[in-house]
Amino acid sequence: MPSDYVGHGMRVAIGNGMRIAVLVKQIPVIDALRLDCAGRLIRAGLPLEMNPFCRRAVTLGISLARESVGECTVFTMAPPSGEAVLREAIAVGADCGILLTDAAFAGSDTLATSKALAAALRKYGPFDLVICGRNSVDADTGQIGPQVAQWLDMPFVSSAREVRVERGMLFAKSERDDGWMLVKAPLPLVLSAAERSCQPARADEAARRAVDARRIHRCSARELGAGPWGQDASPTRVDGVVQSGGRRAGRILEGDLAAQIAEAVDFLVARDALFHRPGAPARMPRPSLPRHRGEPKVAVVLDPRRGCQARDLAAAATDLAARLGSGAVALVPRVVPDWHITSWGLDALVVFAGASSEESMAHAVTCWARQSAPHVILAPSSLWGREVAARAAVSLGVGLVGDAIELEVGPERQIIALKPAAGDQMLARIVSDSRPQMVTLRSSPAPTLACQARKPSITVMNFAKRTRVQCLERAYDDDADVLLSADAVIGVGMGVVGGDYRRLAPLIEALDASLACSRRVADKGWLPRSRQVGLTGHHIAPALYVAVGLRGGLNHSIGIRRAGCVLAINSDRQAPIFADADIGIHGQWERVVPMLADRISAVREAMHVDMADRQVSSVASVGGCNRELNLEGREK
Repeated sequence: MPSDYVGHGMRVAIGNGMRIAVLVKQIPVIDALRLDCAGRLIRAGLPLEMNPFCRRAVTLGISLARESVGECTVFTMAPPSGEAVLREAIAVGADCGILLTDAAFAGSDTLATSKALAAALRKYGPFDLVICGRNSVDADTGQIGPQVAQWLDMPFVSSAREVRVERGMLFAKSERDDGWMLVKAPLPLVLSAAERSCQPARADEAARRAVDARRIHRCSARELGAGPWGQDASPTRVDGVVQSGGRRAGRILEGDLAAQIAEAVDFLVARDALFHRPGAPARMPRPSLPRHRGEPKVAVVLDPRRGCQARDLAAAATDLAARLGSGAVALVPRVVPDWHITSWGLDALVVFAGASSEESMAHAVTCWARQSAPHVILAPSSLWGREVAARAAVSLGVGLVGDAIELEVGPERQIIALKPAAGDQMLARIVSDSRPQMVTLRSSPAPTLACQARKPSITVMNFAKRTRVQCLERAYDDDADVLLSADAVIGVGMGVVGGDYRRLAPLIEALDASLACSRRVADKGWLPRSRQVGLTGHHIAPALYVAVGLRGGLNHSIGIRRAGCVLAINSDRQAPIFADADIGIHGQWERVVPMLADRISAVREAMHVDMADRQVSSVASVGGCNRELNLEGREK
């Protein structure tokens, strides 16, 4: 690569090659995370590594730089130990590394981190392309990419693969929650690399040690400007952690298969796992609230393409509004006729006409928030919602809590967001000192309140379209809300070949279950990626999860931590899935499934459970829009 060393050991490209920056993060090795008896994270001796998604970003950045005869510079913000991930990146082909390290950076949340990274990109730039990982596996916020894009006023392409650059335009296939889009956007821009964008390059310890120290430059806070930086620039903070529930029993049944199945079904009956969501509170109508002058104080941003998700988030907003003694308003880019919004309990609906892209929707939310001064803004924890919320948070200069699963109200009406941490083994309590408080929220399939019917007021605000990322083609693999709305889910692993899914039909019918899968099954194409459960897929909370022929492990177990009850079926007694199950049947799934289906059907019939209105296959229905999978995993 044509380049020369210049001051501080930095390299600059000579000629017309692309200048590419890659943002990486050093994280604890997820498989090594352990809690002590008090539920605290054991930090002593905890090994560190480059975030797996960042490895893909590095590999993609190096590839594009080589194609254009350009250069690839890798940035990280970390303590001095962060030099290790820069050495790894350089060892696999990056030109140089920038380590942002300073005590002043300590305590940075995503707003402060993205601000510092954007400042460093300005200092060492300009760059044609900035690449980051889809998200980090330790925090799973996915906010840094779009926040950096907002600081730099650049387009953002999320979860990209099949990337190419032609005449100053980037073309990529952007993976979505329910399919993919073929997009193009002008350079410069920020891009997050998809999980399946490339095979990540790795370097051994010897190659890392051999990296010339002159190729890594340390950058202090003072070099980036006056700040503030770190904790002083971070509106959000951790207010303690709690252990994320108890471990499952991991009980494995042995012996006669019929006896195992009978005992397992009795266990599920005792846990109420076959009939309704265990432990779900009774649905109570939301209290009638007085109408308020001005705008309601709780706002929720809704994606018009995600009906089930929108309904559940609206329920979360009305629930929160009831606890705050205020009202709830939904912010949408367009009206969706199929939404039965009068049953959602909302006080108001604001339509941002013209806000058709994530960037324009973020601008609309920002303008509305400045006028209306809401107490809190909720958004979905999806690719769409994360970009909208991340950009709006930067524009408003407020904190954003990502990927929360529960909201509490503090004594000063402060919102406390609980979000998974340490590989979902802990829940961090996050508070924000800024107003409005912003939270991206995982969709809850079991809203705690059934709202009284009310007709919300409707306001239309017009905005000019700003769509720097143009969609050339869009394909839908599946309905992304199927697993979020299911009371029972059957998860299949590599032990069940795609052509054998029809043999699961009796159990699907008996449980009225939706079909899910492991990452390896999705990679094979046996089921759509929207059916993937785990660290890099859906995090679901059905009453019952049945793992069939699925090996399991930490990455998959993270996605089912919130399931009410887990039943595992596997012929390998050493399969990790048994440790993450409440009860397990040790046997060949081909024999177990029909016997289990018969037993469950008999028990339900004996208990007079009315199944007449239930559908046989895995179907999601939202406002009359149905999408169905056949048992080969292909969309009908």
